[in-house]
Amino acid sequence: MKNGALLWIGVVLCCLCEACREAREEGVYVGREGTIDFYGLIDSVVLTPLEWKEGYTIGVIDKMEVTDSLYYLLDARKTNALYAFDKGGKAIARFGAMGRGPEEYVSICDYAVDRENGRVLVLCHPTKLVVTDLYFQVKQVVPLPLYASRIVCREGKVYLYAHGKEKRLLALDTVSGNVKTVFVENNVPNNYASSVEPVFYAVEDDLYYCSWGSDTVYRIEPEGLAKLFVMDYDGKERKWRRFASEQPLSFREALECSPPSLHLLFRFEGKLYMIYTYSALVRLGIWEESGRTMQQDGVLANAYGDGWFYWGNVLTGWAFMPGQQIPLDTSRVKVSLKLPLDDDLEANPVLITYYLKQKIEKR
Repeated sequence: MKNGALLWIGVVLCCLCEACREAREEGVYVGREGTIDFYGLIDSVVLTPLEWKEGYTIGVIDKMEVTDSLYYLLDARKTNALYAFDKGGKAIARFGAMGRGPEEYVSICDYAVDRENGRVLVLCHPTKLVVTDLYFQVKQVVPLPLYASRIVCREGKVYLYAHGKEKRLLALDTVSGNVKTVFVENNVPNNYASSVEPVFYAVEDDLYYCSWGSDTVYRIEPEGLAKLFVMDYDGKERKWRRFASEQPLSFREALECSPPSLHLLFRFEGKLYMIYTYSALVRLGIWEESGRTMQQDGVLANAYGDGWFYWGNVLTGWAFMPGQQIPLDTSRVKVSLKLPLDDDLEANPVLITYYLKQKIEKR
């Protein structure tokens, strides 16, 4: 009997060890020391100043999407409008109809470009979806049964993200307005970062999801979610307990204890690149998908811009440049300018197109 009990304990311990081993293999360690020089990543840069005219003064860019012919820019905090510019920087269209009418809104939460069907899906408050063509002509208004803060469209499928006590990933039928719960995350506190943080990441034919404050990245699949990886870092359990507690955190504690905040995922030369913030520093991680290992990770040095979007093997960022100072080292990278910069200090932002090169240089 005693030997049987010991055998049973041994089996349990082996199972636990195997589970722990699998959990360790699943994790991807981030936040290592060292830097990655951004200039070692880019081959050349093209600057595109955005046309500045009445009705097209952008105060801040909260999100960008790019198609073959247009840039879409959301300013949700200052002008509360959505803008379209062509690839030469010329202002094309503006979506901005604030009010309480059927096709109006109080605020824009998010938007998505449905490239397959040639439409733009604008997620608004009060809770509704305004569907337009690519030039913001309204085609449909879909009332929604709940508040959602994020939207993505991939291959005609539309997903929403709703945060609250429960963080929900939802599938949306844009015809009926019905939503279906795909996934619920409990006990994931809000990130200290602002509400403009993304949760959806489209990478070629894949769509990934990582909610605010979560350390887990999932791939959205037809049958549900598949866990891609978990981000591990020094002192994770201690920091997570402090971050998840109900006790208020000082700004310094929030920076120290908050999990990594993922900004962008993109695939280049067979590797998955992730730009993220950890301990108030913008970092770059390069993940080898075949070996499920982080090949490189470090603080992203010499990177300039307020955000990035990846589409068509090109990394595009944006910058507001007081005095029109271009903080790029032209001795290290070739810089081209599409149009002359406006002399007015209140001109619109400049889009920065980064053409990547195959080999990354370590600093």
